[in-house]
Amino acid sequence: MAAALGALAGDGLPAAVLGVGGAHAWPDIELVLEGAARPAAEREVPGVVQHAAPADGDGALVELARERIAEGRRVVTVTADRGLRERLVAVGASAVGPSALLDLLG
Repeated sequence: MAAALGALAGDGLPAAVLGVGGAHAWPDIELVLEGAARPAAEREVPGVVQHAAPADGDGALVELARERIAEGRRVVTVTADRGLRERLVAVGASAVGPSALLDLLG
């Protein structure tokens, strides 16, 4: 998944997916890994910053979104979890479902 996201970062995304103007956008892509996937965060993937969640992946994602928004960045997240979506929106992020990402990955 991380390598595919890195390819998207290089190729750009349709701007509409991110809710921005123009035809394409080249966002910073950050991936939060939890549980058994945590060790993968140590691997370098071009175009993707990976974060190992210390415990709760949802909480780590919300905190990361909060930090990026405080930096003045627009944050778009991918999750199917409705409760997590609500928490992300509450800190100012937007959320799309996994089908939006899967469509981009082909």
